[in-house]
Amino acid sequence: MMTVWSWITSRLEQLGPLLLAVLAGLALAVGLRRSGERAGRRALEAELRERERRNADAQAQAAARFRRDGAAERLRRGEF
Repeated sequence: MMTVWSWITSRLEQLGPLLLAVLAGLALAVGLRRSGERAGRRALEAELRERERRNADAQAQAAARFRRDGAAERLRRGEF
């Protein structure tokens, strides 16, 4: 019985560094995945902010065009 136990413990001692390396690799993979998710979320938020800014600029230009064209039409009709 003692020889079986010593064989098992010797195998576990040999596998210890490998198990530690595997666990470290898993921890690194999880960390990289989370980091990638955060970066993707930040990029999406930046894209949404940029899209909102472009929409606001386009609306402001459209409103200015509407005011300018309306003023030109009123001048053309003689309605000052």
